[in-house]
Amino acid sequence: MSAAPGPTTGAQQGMVLVIVLWMLVLMTVIAATIATTQKAQVRLTSSQVSRTEGRALALAGIHYAVTRLADSDRELAWLADGVTRTWRYREQPIDITVTEESGRVDINAADRLLLIRLLAAIGLDSSRQQQLAGAIIDWRDPDGNSLPGGAEDVAYQQAGLDYGAKDDRFDDVSELRLVMGMDPTVYNRLRPAVTVDTGRAAPDPAYATPLVRAALAGEVWETGGTAALQIGNRDGSGAGSAASADGFLLGVVRIRCRLTLPNGEEYSAEAVVSADRQAKSGISIGRWRENVHSEETGE
Repeated sequence: MSAAPGPTTGAQQGMVLVIVLWMLVLMTVIAATIATTQKAQVRLTSSQVSRTEGRALALAGIHYAVTRLADSDRELAWLADGVTRTWRYREQPIDITVTEESGRVDINAADRLLLIRLLAAIGLDSSRQQQLAGAIIDWRDPDGNSLPGGAEDVAYQQAGLDYGAKDDRFDDVSELRLVMGMDPTVYNRLRPAVTVDTGRAAPDPAYATPLVRAALAGEVWETGGTAALQIGNRDGSGAGSAASADGFLLGVVRIRCRLTLPNGEEYSAEAVVSADRQAKSGISIGRWRENVHSEETGE
């Protein structure tokens, strides 16, 4: 015959209470963690939705800009003149700016003389013109031979940098900031005048900015600031059409879209667009960048 269980002691009751309390604390922590995770996921999902919505609206703006550039009515057609125009898509205002890339200096294709002229146009002295022009070409050329005043790997090492000359083409204008001798002031002055997207050895004067026109003429451009973006006359009439007579896009244009999403977030995107007669849309979108803040800095 088994013995009847004895009465529960106070110590045992206290232990049970402690275990129950710890379980409550643990469950509270788990619940709080789950709630925090869910909130973070909701915020992330909301941000992703906004980004997707912004991208879709920007793409609509880009395609609309192309149709306006190719408008058969030359009185209504847009010019790739750097002027910002506002278009409403389903009640959503989108600010659209189109500039012609062929009026910029392609730092992958320009020769030493053109680079020197461009650097002279922003007021650099002869020594710095030679040094920076050489360093730009040394950055992009495949060999390890330094040009006069230029910079190959050894020069970067001697300067204490943990990288050397790329020995390949510039993939983005922002790479200029890595070139030996480049500083923020010079970069910010050059940024509106250069590109990596045309492949042209020389810019098209018809679309050239004042800074590029000064470089082509061997003059110093003294204005500075955002006026560097103005193409042609102040009303844009100096810039030619960006489309052919049969309604196809000519050359390469940069299209930037800015908008405020319904949730109040600011969104911007920039695309480099070129003609592609094989594509159904007639265009090819090459470089695509989001949240572009400044033409001056390329950020």
